[in-house]
Amino acid sequence: MTEHEIIHMAKQRFDNELHTGEYRKIHADSNHLENLLQFMDIRENKTYLDLGTGNGYIAFELAKRFPNIFATGLIIKPKVLWRADK
Repeated sequence: MTEHEIIHMAKQRFDNELHTGEYRKIHADSNHLENLLQFMDIRENKTYLDLGTGNGYIAFELAKRFPNIFATGLIIKPKVLWRADK
């Protein structure tokens, strides 16, 4: 399987899972977000990459809580690519 085929399959899978009720439920769960952030060792003036950011809820929360870091969300789905400067 080529790299392009693998990426195409991942995009299709992402489309199937992105807008499900379970996905939205997890991304609206403040306890889930708090648990994820507790695992991270956040340090000022560092860069953090949120791979497979989806709706960016982790990257945005990092940027909001820690103004002295640089948070980037990366996703392979072209239709959801955007940039938000905070």
